[in-house]
Amino acid sequence: MNASLSPYTVPLAVTGLIMLASIAFAYRQQRVAGSRDLLLLLLAISCWVIAYAFELNAPTLSGKLLWAKVEYFGIVLIPVAYLLFTLKYMGAFHKIKKPSQFTAVLLIVPFITLLLVWTNEQHGLVWHTTSLSQQNNLTYLVLEHGFWFWVNIGYIYLLLTTSTFFLLQKIITAPHQFRGQIILILLGSLSPWLGNVLYITNSNPFPHLDLTPFAFAVTSFLFTIALFRFNFLDIVPVARERVVEQLESGVIVLDYHNRVVDVNETAVALLQKEENDLLGQPFAVNHPSWVPLEIALKNSQTATLELTIDQTFFEAAITPLETTNKQANGRLITLQNITQRKQTESLLQQAKETAEAANRAKNHFLTNMSHEIRTPLNAVVGMAEMLRQTSLNANQNEMIDVIAQSSNTLVGLINNILDFARLEAGNLSLSNQPFNLVDCIEAAVEAVQKAASDKMIELTYYIEEGIPTMLAGDPVRLRQILVNLLENGIKFSEEGSVHIAVTHIQKTAGIMLEFVVRDTGIGIAAEQISQLFSPFQQVDGSLTRAHGGNGLGLAICKRLVECMGGDIFLLSELNKGTSVHFSVQMGLAAAPGSPVITLRKHNASLAGQRLLIITDAAAQRRQLSKEARMVGVEVYVAGSTEEAIYWVDHSLPFDMALLDTAVWQNDSSILTRLKNNETNTPLPTILMGQQEETLLQVMQNEPGLFASTLTLPVKGPQLYDLLMNILSVGSGTKPRRELGESMAERYPLTILLVEDNKLNRRVIQNMLDKLGYKADTATNGRIAVEITKQHTYDMILMDIQMPEMDGVAATKQILANYEGGKRPYIVAITAHALPGDRETYLAAGMNQYLSKPVTINQLVEVLYQSVQFHEQPISSPIRSQTEAVAPTPTNQPIDLVELAQLVGEDTHEFLDMMAPIFLEDAATLMQTLEEAVRVEDSQTIRHAAHTLKGTSASMGMVPLSALSRKLEIMAKAEQLEEAPQTFNQIKVEYQRVQIALAELSKVTV
Repeated sequence: MNASLSPYTVPLAVTGLIMLASIAFAYRQQRVAGSRDLLLLLLAISCWVIAYAFELNAPTLSGKLLWAKVEYFGIVLIPVAYLLFTLKYMGAFHKIKKPSQFTAVLLIVPFITLLLVWTNEQHGLVWHTTSLSQQNNLTYLVLEHGFWFWVNIGYIYLLLTTSTFFLLQKIITAPHQFRGQIILILLGSLSPWLGNVLYITNSNPFPHLDLTPFAFAVTSFLFTIALFRFNFLDIVPVARERVVEQLESGVIVLDYHNRVVDVNETAVALLQKEENDLLGQPFAVNHPSWVPLEIALKNSQTATLELTIDQTFFEAAITPLETTNKQANGRLITLQNITQRKQTESLLQQAKETAEAANRAKNHFLTNMSHEIRTPLNAVVGMAEMLRQTSLNANQNEMIDVIAQSSNTLVGLINNILDFARLEAGNLSLSNQPFNLVDCIEAAVEAVQKAASDKMIELTYYIEEGIPTMLAGDPVRLRQILVNLLENGIKFSEEGSVHIAVTHIQKTAGIMLEFVVRDTGIGIAAEQISQLFSPFQQVDGSLTRAHGGNGLGLAICKRLVECMGGDIFLLSELNKGTSVHFSVQMGLAAAPGSPVITLRKHNASLAGQRLLIITDAAAQRRQLSKEARMVGVEVYVAGSTEEAIYWVDHSLPFDMALLDTAVWQNDSSILTRLKNNETNTPLPTILMGQQEETLLQVMQNEPGLFASTLTLPVKGPQLYDLLMNILSVGSGTKPRRELGESMAERYPLTILLVEDNKLNRRVIQNMLDKLGYKADTATNGRIAVEITKQHTYDMILMDIQMPEMDGVAATKQILANYEGGKRPYIVAITAHALPGDRETYLAAGMNQYLSKPVTINQLVEVLYQSVQFHEQPISSPIRSQTEAVAPTPTNQPIDLVELAQLVGEDTHEFLDMMAPIFLEDAATLMQTLEEAVRVEDSQTIRHAAHTLKGTSASMGMVPLSALSRKLEIMAKAEQLEEAPQTFNQIKVEYQRVQIALAELSKVTV
C-alpha cells in the first residue's frame, strides 16, 4: 500500500505547535500552584496529537497500530494530570492528607491500560480485532474495542466529571476577576471530550476519523487566551480564599511582578483610584507616607508597617503567597485601620503618665505625712526619755509608761500605713531566707502574750505531724500576719482561748502551708465578713464601738498573703467565735546547716542590750558574734585585753561581757577594767571555754567572780537563755544609767543643731543639755550655711525638710565650703522613713542617719561616733585597731564599724583575705568605667558602677559606694554630662581605698 499524506496532518501539526508553545510558557511559571500538572497535561495532549498525525500517515496496519499504542501514553495521562491541575489550581490539593499515595492510586488504571495496550496481541482486552479501511484514497485504522477499553473510558470520564464539578463550583463562588480564566480552562478542557464522545458512539460525520485530537486545537486556542489575556498562571485564586470582599481592612493582591491582580472595595477607596486603573498595573502609591511600603515591596520583605493618610492610621502587613511546595508567587497586602487603637494607646499613655504622677504624689504625700506625724512624736518620745532620767515617784513612772506605750502605738500605726501604701504600690518585696517555723509562731505568740495574760486568754498552737519546720521564706512578714490575727482574736475575746493550727496542702515546689487562727470571741455577722479585708473597714465603725483599731490589719494581711502565693478567708458565727484561714507558699531550707533567722528572741528584754565578746580565737569571735546577733543583742568583739578596754573607754556602756578562759588566764586583771564607764560598776561577765570541768572548778574556786559560765561551742537558744538569766538576775539591782555632764567633759564637742521645728529643737537641746553640751541652732539650711562660714563645728545635727534650703542642699554647700579643711561630722535627723533615704543622705556627704523619734541613747551613740571621727589614737597598746573593729570616721575610705556590722567577724582577718580579690575586680571595673565614660556608653557605665557600688559597700567603703551609686543613677537616667567629673572623684576615692587597704591588711598595692 502506497503512503499518502493525510490532509489532516496540517491542522494536527498546528495544534501540536500551539501546545508546545503553551508547554514552554507553563515551564517558565513552575512556581505557580498546579503549573507542573498543567505542563504534564499539555505534554500528554501533544503526545496524543503528534502520535495521531503519524498514525493517519502510516501506510501499514502494523505501523498504524504502533502509533495507536504511542497515543495511549497521552490518553491515559490526560485525565490524571487534568484532575491534579484542577485540585491544585483551586487550592484544594493541600487538604488531601496523603497526596503522594493519592497520586499513586490515580495512576493505577493508566498503568494497567498501558500494559494491556502494548500486550493486546496476546489477550485482545483492549481491541478484539484490528483492520484497515480505505476511504477517499485515505487509509484508516478500524478497531473493535474490547472489555478493558470501556473500563478505561469509564475511568477517564469519572476523572473528567470530578474535575468539571470542581471548576463549575469555582465559577459560581469565584469573584469576577477569576471567572473568565476559569471558564476558558473549563471550555478548553471539555472540547476534546466532546469529540471523543462522537468517536466512541459512532456519531462522527467522518467515519473512522477520531475527532478528539482535532478538538485539542480548540483547547490550544482557549488556553492561549487564558494564558496571555487573563494571566491565569501569574496568580491563582488562592488569595481569594483568605479574604472577604467586604472586609473593613483593605486587601491588595500582587503577582510575582508586583502587578495588582485583585483589590477589594476598601483598598480602592483608600488608594483613591478606579479599580480598572489598578488591576493588571504595577502597584504604586504617590502618598509620601507610603514610601516605606514601596521600599519593602521592592526589597521583597515581609513587613508590618504603620502608615497615615489624612490623620488616619493604618497598619500595612505584607504577606507572601506561596504554592503548596512553598514557592512564592505573589504578595498579599492588608491595610487595617488602627486609628481607634492609636487613639486608645494615646489615652492609655496619658493615663499611665497620670497614674505615675499620682503615684509620685502619693509617695511624696507619704513622705510628708511620715514627717508631720513623726515630728510631734519625736517631741513626745524625747520628753519622756528625759523625764525617765529624773527622779520620779511611782505615779510619775506609771504616767511615763503610758506615754511610751501610746508612742509605740502611734509608731505601729505609722508603720501600718506605710506598709499598706507600699503594698498598694507594689513596692514591698519579700525576703527569702531560712527560718524555723516553730520559732516564727512562738515569736508571734510572745508578742501578744501580755495582752492575752491581761484578759486571762489562753494562747496555744498546733503543727501537724510531718510538716517540716525548717523553711525558706519571709519569716518577718509571716510573723506580722500571725500577730495581726492574734491581736484581733484577743481584742474580740473576753475569755477562752486563741489557737493557731498549721497544716499543709501540698508539698510540690516547696510546701503550701495552711494556717487557721481560731478564737472564742464575739464573732462577726455574715453580712459584714465580705468587707473586712477592705482597707479601713471595721466590724463596728460606729462612734460608740467597744473595740479600737484602724481597719488596716486584715487588709495588710490579705495583701501579704497574696504576695506569698496564698489566699485568706474568714469564717465566723455570732457569739461563738471566728476562725481566719490563710495559706502561704514556702520553700524548704536548702540545708540543715544553713543560717536560720530567729524571731522569737527579738523581744524587749534583749533588744538594744550591748554585749562585749573577748576571745583571741577569730573563729570563736565569728561564731559567737553571729549567734549573739541572732538573739537580738548589739555585739562588739575584741581579740585581746587591750582591744576590750579600748571598747569600754570609747563607746556606750556595755550591759555584759563574754570572756574567754585563755584571755582571762593571760591577764586576770581584765576583770577590774571591765566596767560600766558611767556608773563605774563591774560588768556582769560570763566565762566561756571548751572544758566544762575547768569552768566549774573556776566557779568553785572563785565564787562571785563571774556571773555564769558558758561551754563552747554554743547555739542561739542556749546563749539566749543564759543572757536572759543574767539580765533578769541583775534587773532588781541594776542602777539606772545616769547621763550627765561627764560625757561633755570627757568628749568636748562644738555642735550646731539645724531644725526648723521649735518643739523638736527644744527636745534635742534638752537631751544635749543632759549630756553637758551647749549647741548653737539654725532654723533652716540657708542660715546653717552662713553660720558655718563664721564658726567651725565638730558636729552638725541636720534636719532634712526645712524651708528656704533643705538639709541635703545645705550639707552639700557646707562641705563645699570646707574643702581642704577640717569638716564637721553631719548627722541627718529626719522623719523621712521610706526605703532609699539613708543611701540618699550618705551620698550627699552626711555621715550618719537617724529617724525620728530620736532617743537619748541614739544621740549618745552618734556623739561617740563624732568623737571618733575627729580623733585617731596616735599610739595604743592595741594589737590592731582594725581587728578590734575600732570606730573609723565614715569619711575615711573604709568604715570599720560598718564593716564589722556587715561581716560579724575579725575585720583584720577579713581584709587580709578579701582585699586582693577586691583590688583585682575593682581594677577591671575601673578600666571598664574609664572607657565607657569616654565613649558615653550608659549601659556599660550603669552595669560597672552598680557592681562597684555593691562590692565596695560589702567592704565597708562607704564613700566609694556612694560615688558609684551616683554614677549609676546618672547612667540609668542617661544624663552623662557630669559623668567624667564623678568618675574622677571615684578615681581619687579608689586611690584612698588602695592606700587604706595597704595600711590595714597584708596587701601590697
